[in-house]
Amino acid sequence: MAEAAHPPTYRDVHERTAIIHPTAVVSDHAIVGAPGEWRAEPSRYPAVVDAGVVVREFATVHAGCRRQTHVGEGTLVMTKAHVGHDARIGTNCNIAAGAVVGGHVTIGNDCKLGINAVIREFVTIGDRVIIGAGAVVTKDIPTGETWAGVPAKRINAWDKAHRDAMSAYLEGDVSV
Repeated sequence: MAEAAHPPTYRDVHERTAIIHPTAVVSDHAIVGAPGEWRAEPSRYPAVVDAGVVVREFATVHAGCRRQTHVGEGTLVMTKAHVGHDARIGTNCNIAAGAVVGGHVTIGNDCKLGINAVIREFVTIGDRVIIGAGAVVTKDIPTGETWAGVPAKRINAWDKAHRDAMSAYLEGDVSV
């Protein structure tokens, strides 16, 4: 008599829905490839984590429903951050602790998201954008801008020197 098929376990689903580059570092306590939280469509595409990416403990990267979820080379996804289904994160980005990137979000290269920042679904963010801690982004942001607040707004008062100093600080240069 044929053995009854058992429903797939989380680990079965997880292994089918994630492609992790061998040089990526994913914490044992992170989840990459979990089915996306979207009722309209099931997850059919993997979460792809490129070379040199670091995904810290308790962070989540969901699989895609309409396209691959993609975390670009050299990106850091810090503790308790969330990358939603179908999101595209560029190269060399920092997604700070507790930040939430909604489904279908596209983030360019060299972007910095502050602690507990929230990016609403279907938003597009250009290259070299800085999002302040706790900001709630509800609309697209062009390349090279700094946004903060709830809802997030462009910060006009910062000159190039201040912006460069902030970027250096976010990259770990505490002497700034």
